[in-house]
Amino acid sequence: MTREYEITVAYLDPNPYSRPQSKMKDIKGVALHWVGNANSTAMNNRNYFNNLPIHNKNNREKAQREGKSFSPRYASSHEIIGLKGEVVICLPKNEVAYHVGAKSYKPRVKTLLNNSPNRYLYGIEVCHPDWTGKYSSVTYKTVVNRVADLMIEFDLVPSRDTIWRHYDVTGKDCPRYYVQNPKEWDKLVNDIVKRYYEKINEKVEEVIKVELAKWQEEMGKKAVENLSQKKVNGELIVNNPETWSKSLGEPTPQWLFWSIIDRITK
Repeated sequence: MTREYEITVAYLDPNPYSRPQSKMKDIKGVALHWVGNANSTAMNNRNYFNNLPIHNKNNREKAQREGKSFSPRYASSHEIIGLKGEVVICLPKNEVAYHVGAKSYKPRVKTLLNNSPNRYLYGIEVCHPDWTGKYSSVTYKTVVNRVADLMIEFDLVPSRDTIWRHYDVTGKDCPRYYVQNPKEWDKLVNDIVKRYYEKINEKVEEVIKVELAKWQEEMGKKAVENLSQKKVNGELIVNNPETWSKSLGEPTPQWLFWSIIDRITK
């Protein structure tokens, strides 16, 4: 099955603010975000996460000079989907990203995520061309395909319990367009569900084709072997079974031909 988007792996450098290298407890769903920075690229946002140690250091020094208090910024995601539909992987899937942490959470988080959403949700930041936060058509298509693929990879079934907005976890206005337009969020989730089942069916069809081809070849080899031991008018029906066995993979249905010959000569 062909992947519909390009992936670049660009892991963040280990650091306390965006890649602590803490381990996930389990993956129970994905959380979608907006980057909150109109028309920025996936790699731009990846680099921002990677440079948080420098930003925090500079901001701390500035606050000290001005006699102000300072709180460091912690932020990251497992991946970022860009304006061209590309995917940039920032963290291994078994490591915690800082994307849905808060002091308090909505009730469902306790029930479904043990009040530790960062340890159970795979985080996806999504780029957007303007400040409405609406994903472009190209980006939207990748979001649908990518989340469907992740559902399959993580052995999850897409639903409201496995596909989250940041808003659903903490109440934050993120991803903005899909918080302010709940029907558009419904459509996005439904599109992911639809694509998930299409991909499942495609995978099943691929497996069936492979297994059928194996069965056909085995059946043909058995028929050739049997015919190599049978005679008509004192002569072997097949006197070079190795050659005929090699032809079983050809486009013409040799497996069927030899199986029929085998049957009618019994």
